[in-house]
Amino acid sequence: MVIIGSLALAGFPFLTGFYSKDVILEVTYAKYNFIGVFSFWLGSVSASITAFYSFKLIYMVFLCNPNSFKKDMELVSEAPYSMSLPLIVLSIFSLFLGFLTKDVFIGFGSPFWNNSIFIMPVNSNILDSEFIPIFVKWTPFFLSLFGCSVSVLAYYFLPYLSLKLYADVKLFRLLYTFFNKKWFFDRLQNEFVASFLLKIGFVFTYKFIDKGFLEFYGPEGLSRLSLLLSEQVSNLQSGKINHYAFFIFVSLLVFISFNIVLSHVSSYLDIQIYILILFCIFFST
Repeated sequence: MVIIGSLALAGFPFLTGFYSKDVILEVTYAKYNFIGVFSFWLGSVSASITAFYSFKLIYMVFLCNPNSFKKDMELVSEAPYSMSLPLIVLSIFSLFLGFLTKDVFIGFGSPFWNNSIFIMPVNSNILDSEFIPIFVKWTPFFLSLFGCSVSVLAYYFLPYLSLKLYADVKLFRLLYTFFNKKWFFDRLQNEFVASFLLKIGFVFTYKFIDKGFLEFYGPEGLSRLSLLLSEQVSNLQSGKINHYAFFIFVSLLVFISFNIVLSHVSSYLDIQIYILILFCIFFST
């Protein structure tokens, strides 16, 4: 079932993937313009890459020696019927559905859609695709076959060849390290994005805001302010009579001032009387 799915995915002739991919490429080439030809070759190369990783899956899972531990391989078994039955149905569709229903999708004058899909004459290239050069029709197939072959051969000889090249060729070591490190994308991301954000978080958010502004005006600032006020208030208890008399005088001034303000003093005579009272209290003290 994996082989059938991989062949259909690679666009093997007369399988379902062939009618959903290779025919589209032929119709694209039938545009006979730059965009159509470019799309055709881009899709053909992509088909070879698809075939490459599809058969890499087959080779690495079913053909080569396993790399797992023995205790893990002993647990390997066939899939239960609840999983394999849907795959069997999909495999049958992958084998026959494209061929049996090809006239529904790419046939000439098929009444299946009953004119529900309208295609402008300028976009109707299905007839022109029948007259493109024969090598163009075979190109996606041979590129897919090339991708399958390269995949199996590469992963059969690659482990031994790569060790030899890694030991002898410095350029290969650099290239191997470059691709093995995922093009150093993680390093670029960590150094230019993650590290930058961490520094901003530490310097600005943590030091300036959390441990700076909020701490200075928050818990630590309030505790320091309460200690400072308590020290200043305790200094007022000096035990000297002139200090206590001064505090009484200031308190009396504040009390009289509040009474004057609350009684809405507005006349010039009341202000003179208020000043005279203050002078009398001051000199009497």
